[in-house]
Parts: sequence; structure tokens; C-alpha cells
Amino acid sequence: MSVPQPFHLAIQVRRCHTQQASARVGTDSCSIDTRGVAAVLDVISTRRKVASGSAQDPRFRSDIERLRPLLPLIGLLVIAVAVMTDLAAGKSILSVDVTFGQWLQSREMPIGSVIAAFGNAAGSSAVGIPLALGAVGVSALARRWADALFLFGLLLARGLNTPLKEWASSPRPPETLIHVTEAARGLGFPSGHSMGVVLLAGGLAYVACAALPSGRVRVLPCVAAVLVILSTGYGRIETGAHWPSDVLGGFLWGTLLLLVAIVVRRLITAHYAERNNRGQVPR
Repeated sequence: MSVPQPFHLAIQVRRCHTQQASARVGTDSCSIDTRGVAAVLDVISTRRKVASGSAQDPRFRSDIERLRPLLPLIGLLVIAVAVMTDLAAGKSILSVDVTFGQWLQSREMPIGSVIAAFGNAAGSSAVGIPLALGAVGVSALARRWADALFLFGLLLARGLNTPLKEWASSPRPPETLIHVTEAARGLGFPSGHSMGVVLLAGGLAYVACAALPSGRVRVLPCVAAVLVILSTGYGRIETGAHWPSDVLGGFLWGTLLLLVAIVVRRLITAHYAERNNRGQVPR
């Protein structure tokens, strides 16, 4: 049975519209699927970059860059410490120690005795250890865990003074060469007071500078630390408890250990900051 011509044309037009509608639906579905796949691939790519370390936080790279100037300084300090320890080691007495020690003791300072007493107290274990433990406790109560661990590590580093003295085996000044008012016992190089005060005052100054807002106010803790350190060095020589080389050795060893601790602290804090940043990647 043949279909009339008008009906035949209507059926063909209807089929054409149906095919076009299906094509449009297919195209929309394809575009939706493409966008979804692109989003999934973007998340996977971001996670791969984070896992490979290529998507590091810019602050992490900035922290690492700020460490670079410290590395040559640490290298120079290692050389200076090695040379100073080699010169002071043994029972021989350096002529420059005798000359400088006698000259310093012969100088009359208006408040020299006060400075010496303050410096000797600031560098002593009786004052330094409780003060360091108090600073660790305050940092822990404030939940500044990086500062607390940093200061506690410096306190432990102070204990290296005894093996260093045994390694150098350098005696203290005798009364026959300079005026001795403090009968200190044990070996001389490096000075425990000088090394300890650099670790404590330097560590506290670093923590204070990090906590204070940027500006000139940050200079105040550093100036205070330098004054305390110098007064301790003066007190150890003025009382005849140490040779000048003992004090210088204590300063060098303390500075070296302090810089190493600062580098380790920055690396650890930067690592945890970057890891926290990685945790913000969408799941």
C-alpha cells in the first residue's frame, strides 16, 4: 500500500527533527562529560605536583633562600673554631693571652666590678639553666612549640662544653701570671660561661626578634644580647678565671652551635608549613 506524497514528506521531516534533537542531546552530554573529566584530571595533576614537590609553597622557597647566607658563615665559623681549638689545646700558654689579660686587668673602669659581677652571673649555670627552662615553659604555655624546642635544644647544646674542655685539655690561668680573684676549678678552653651565654642570650634574642613586628624594635633584643655576652667575657678575664683565648673559644663555639640550631629550626618549620599547605589540596 503506497503512502500519499504529503504524508511521506511529513514523515521525513519528523525523522529529520528527531535526528537533530538526538544529535544535540549527544553533543551536550559529551560536553558535560568533557568538563567533568577535565576537572578530575586537574585535581589529579595538582596532587601529583604536590607529591613531587613541584608545587611548593612560595613561602617555603623563601625560607630556604634566607638560609643561604648562613651557610658560608657557618663554614667560616667551623674553620675559626678548628684553628682556635688547635691553638689553645694543650698545656702551653699563649703569650698573647698573658699580654691581653694583664692589660685588661690593669685598666680601671668606673663600674668594671659591677659589669664583671653581672656578666659572671649571667653566664653561670645557676642562672642560665633556670632562665632557659623558664623560657621553654613560657613558650610551651603560649603554644609556640617551635620556640620551645629551639630553646630546649640550645640548653642541651650547653652540655657539650664539658667534652670540649676535655678534648682541648687547656689549663686555667695561674696566679703567677695574672691576678686571679675567682678560684675556678677544671679546665679552661672553651669558657663554659661564654659559650652558655651566647647560646642563651642569642637564642632568646632570636625568638624575641621573630615574635616582634618588623622594624627598628627588633634591634633591641639583639643589642641587649650583645651587651650581656660582652659583659660575661669581660667578667671571665677580669676575675682571672679564664684566658682571653678561652673566652673567644666559648664565643666561637656558642655562635656556631646557635647558627646550626637556627638553620635546623627554620628547615623544620618550613617543612611543616609546606606539609600543612599540601593538606589544603582538594580531595
